[in-house]
Amino acid sequence: MDDKTSPESSKVAGVSSQPAHETVEMTTTSKEHVAGPDVGNEPPSFAQSQLHTIIRRQIARPRDGSGVKVSKRPSRFANLPIELGFAGWGKVQWTALSHDELAAAEAKLRDADEKVLGHWVGAAVVGNDLLGSVFYAFPAVAVVAGIYSPISLFVATCILFIFRPIMVELASAIPVSGSNYMYLLNSTKRFAALAAATVTLLDNVATAVVSAATSTVYIQGEVDLPFSPIWLTILLLILFSIVAVAGLKESASLAFVILALHIATMLALMISSAVSWGVHGNAILRHNWAIARAPDTAGALKSIFYGVCLSFLGMTGFECAPDYISSMKRGRYPLVLRNLLWPAVFLNGTLMLLAFASLPYSEIAGSPNILSQLGYVVAGRWLRIWVTVDACVCLCAGILTGIISNIALFERLTKDRVLPKFVMHPLPRSGAQWVSILAFLIICCVLFLTTGGKLQIVSLMFTTAFLAIVGLFALSFLMINFHRSRLPRTPRTSVWLGFFALVLTLVMLGGNVALDPRTIAYFAAYFAVLFAILCLFANPVTPLQWAYWMLDQVSVLHRRTGLAQRIVLAITRFRRKPVACLIKTDQVDELLEMILYVQDNEPTSCVKLIHFYESSIDAIPSELEANMHIIDEAFPHITVDLLFVQAPFTPNAIEALSHKIHVPRNMMFMNSFSDSFPYGLDEMGTRIIGL
Repeated sequence: MDDKTSPESSKVAGVSSQPAHETVEMTTTSKEHVAGPDVGNEPPSFAQSQLHTIIRRQIARPRDGSGVKVSKRPSRFANLPIELGFAGWGKVQWTALSHDELAAAEAKLRDADEKVLGHWVGAAVVGNDLLGSVFYAFPAVAVVAGIYSPISLFVATCILFIFRPIMVELASAIPVSGSNYMYLLNSTKRFAALAAATVTLLDNVATAVVSAATSTVYIQGEVDLPFSPIWLTILLLILFSIVAVAGLKESASLAFVILALHIATMLALMISSAVSWGVHGNAILRHNWAIARAPDTAGALKSIFYGVCLSFLGMTGFECAPDYISSMKRGRYPLVLRNLLWPAVFLNGTLMLLAFASLPYSEIAGSPNILSQLGYVVAGRWLRIWVTVDACVCLCAGILTGIISNIALFERLTKDRVLPKFVMHPLPRSGAQWVSILAFLIICCVLFLTTGGKLQIVSLMFTTAFLAIVGLFALSFLMINFHRSRLPRTPRTSVWLGFFALVLTLVMLGGNVALDPRTIAYFAAYFAVLFAILCLFANPVTPLQWAYWMLDQVSVLHRRTGLAQRIVLAITRFRRKPVACLIKTDQVDELLEMILYVQDNEPTSCVKLIHFYESSIDAIPSELEANMHIIDEAFPHITVDLLFVQAPFTPNAIEALSHKIHVPRNMMFMNSFSDSFPYGLDEMGTRIIGL
């Protein structure tokens, strides 16, 4: 790559490549025009009108491009060197991508494009969590809603249909895995995306903990444990963490088999319960209604409302569907959501109604393993054992799903330079990312133990995390429509539906807080700690700058120059990772917005402005190089380079350039594209940062 500005670049910048003596002559002419030419004189040429700016830049910027852009503004560091964080001058470079480089990039992208999940198998991967959530949702809902539990479960399932068009449009606009983190990262600031990542992390943790604790309840119903159930829950979490460390990964085929077993178990249970109901009549149902119904309509509505708020515990798993978009065949995602919702509508309310028709209310309200008890009453011990085995299989699969989902989340955060690279360090034999698995296990154990091992509190936290995620779907939908309205997507959904979904989610969250205020306290505490950790990893430069400032304020420490140097080296190391901005025009306001985005969201001091052109340099915007120098001078803490790339603007060229300049595609930023753009965001692999 040639680091020197070519003659063509001088032409593009509007700067004439003339000898020095001609420049002096032009200076005299320019001064005559500036002094006030007569009305009849000819207006100055473009070169003459720009000459003073050029001379000023040549004084400020060394001719060889060396040195540091030290600002003359007052510094907050009065006693230590003020060069902290100042960057060097930017350069203009030219390069071309060869046929071999483009072919290698095409082969790499082809190998990475693994869209293998159809709508049935894709639904099976997510459906195990959704349909398996009946094991821990039914006991919690029965305690709150009582005899109205079937109604609450049915209404909660129907509410999810409101979010289906929202989720479909989000996936169409940003068809990449990562759920709300990726939606908000591409539509607003990184800070909001990290908040979404924190909620997703809590959801994964709650999935694993609630699955392990509920599995313990079903095991405890069949055998007498010689120790506290809390330790069996911890043991299950450790066991499946070891399984993940051994290299076991999520298998679509295995998920399909587990889901088939679960559906067969639920059908056997429902048929047996329906037969028992037909044989014994409505006596048990009438008795339950008589002793558990509310005294008035207001009481009944209140029970149904609180039941609906908590019934979303039985919908958990639905929020995980966007995490598998990258692996789904095109056009299958809406069908996956359909295949998830309709079985839940049929299963949840119907099965709970059958339970109230077959079991006394005292057994339903006081039993944490309602379904195995139902199987025992309607068919005998064989069905109880079958339901218990199915519960353990589904719930243990839920533990593994939480671990694997967390690995995927940490991998995404590591690629986006939020987490350090050692988090994804693999083991030599299994290739498992043991650091992320260990961190997840520690978070799970701490959360479960600090709640006293109480499944009710963790379940309410799980419901809160689920509602927060679906609420973020609505928020992401509104942000994309406001900030990225040009992004192609189909079908289009009314923004009023997004507002309605967001308000509805807030109402449901309020209901959960009213049920048990401790829930929001626990959730807020864990959210605050994890969010602070992610922010610290995402931008370590800010706390280091605070440390440098504190060192500057304490005069005794001024002699500790070694400590100051280590802080400066650490800041330099974090800020030297480059990012790239793909630009099309030479509009200075557009360039400024891009640099401001980088300054606010990425702890880097190196930005590469990249412009693709195919053949003739005449197509390059005329003021691009000149405006790049203006931007470079305006940001003393950032080195702004300009790179002209002779290649078509395609995903293959982006990948080839990424390999050449050592900037990952996900750290290349661009503005929104319209329907006329031939590629999708999943093909480009870049981040959208502008309208």
